[in-house]
Amino acid sequence: MLPDGHFAWIRAAQVRITRTPWAVRISRARRRLTVLDGRRAVRSFPVGIGSPSSPTPLGHFSVTDELPGPRYSPVYGCCILALSGTQPHLPAGYGGGDRLAIHGTNVPQAIGGTDSLGCIYTGDGGLRYLSRRLPLGTPVTIVR
Repeated sequence: MLPDGHFAWIRAAQVRITRTPWAVRISRARRRLTVLDGRRAVRSFPVGIGSPSSPTPLGHFSVTDELPGPRYSPVYGCCILALSGTQPHLPAGYGGGDRLAIHGTNVPQAIGGTDSLGCIYTGDGGLRYLSRRLPLGTPVTIVR
């Protein structure tokens, strides 16, 4: 089911099932993203998260798309990793979409803060690391 409540269909021939040892765990409390290879943490770096009025949703998601940040806005840094989740607590009148993502920032000193509309943001170095290693479908878990 799509976020707008409509159903979508896919053809089995268009689906390729694969496994990945990679996973991402994001702690809102620690404001930290950890990359896992199996059960082993291989890299960790600070992130910014959603504000108290638009908190980053908790849950299990996956990476759905990799997009070039500058194509959309310089505020997204080098890259955007779109996630399967949506933000249910957007400000009234916000028209920018409700998809969650891990993206860069054009204000690196804000990393570690709580001022996004629910997305997770980090520096371009960490984001490039994620983009090079994580295949689409990589599980992303956001915890308190």
